Formats: sequence, C-alpha cells, structure tokens
Amino acid sequence: MERMVNKGLSLTLRLITDFLLLVNLAAWIGLPWIAREMVDFLTLAYGWSEPYGFVLMFFYYCGVWTMGILLQGHFILRTLEKNQPFDSNNSGRLFRVGIFCILIAAAFLIKIFLYNTLLTTAGAVIFILVGLISFILADIFRKASRIWEDQQLTV
Repeated sequence: MERMVNKGLSLTLRLITDFLLLVNLAAWIGLPWIAREMVDFLTLAYGWSEPYGFVLMFFYYCGVWTMGILLQGHFILRTLEKNQPFDSNNSGRLFRVGIFCILIAAAFLIKIFLYNTLLTTAGAVIFILVGLISFILADIFRKASRIWEDQQLTV
C-alpha cells in the first residue's frame, strides 16, 4: 500500500511539473505581449520605472533556467515512479538544479543594483538558498547512490 501511495504522489507531482513546463513554455512564447501589458499597467497605475526591454530580458533569462529546473524535476520524479530514488543520475540532476538557481539568483542580484525592490532582494536570497541546498542534496544523493549500488551487489 505504501509503495502505491508513494508512486501516486510521484506521478501527481510529475504531472504538475509537466503542466508547469507547458505553462512556462506558453508564457515564454507570449512574453513580449505579457511583459508589455504588465509594464504599461504598472507604469500607469503605480508609476513603475523599470523599462520594457529590461523586464523582457529578465523574464526570458529567468524563464530559460526555470524550464531547466522543471525538466530536472521531471526526470527526478520519473526515477521515483520507477522506485529508484538513488539512481546515480539524480545527484547530477540536483547539482544542475543548484546551478540553475544560482544563475537565476545572479539575475536578481543584477536587478538589485538596477531596480531594487524588497521582492527582488527576497528572490535573490531564496534562489541562493535553494541553490546551496540543491548542492548539498546532490552530494547526499551521490553518496547514497554509491551505498545503494554496493548494497545491490551484496548477495
């Protein structure tokens, strides 16, 4: 019963991740229109000062790395569905998630110097922390994968 619940949860999370991948792709394609509407609305309503070109490039840059994070999550969840949590590839996938988070944090740090807001600062801190946690988890999964492979070889 427990295995079925875990497999169901992994499947559900993977389907949510797949849906978010499609939403990310659709947003990425429609970004010129979405960003234009957002900048125009916020400029008129609140006197926002970030230029359209900067906002567009910031969202495109972050969207690419977000797509990478979601893809890595998709592949990790696939291994969980197959009941192989210590697949040797998962440590590399978690490491890539860390790299992608740090790259997104770099964009937020640049934005802090150009157009700082409290939310921008929070975003930078969150992505740095998630990136560092991903590096730690990658190392843990690398070690666990070795132990699991040794265990499988033991008769």
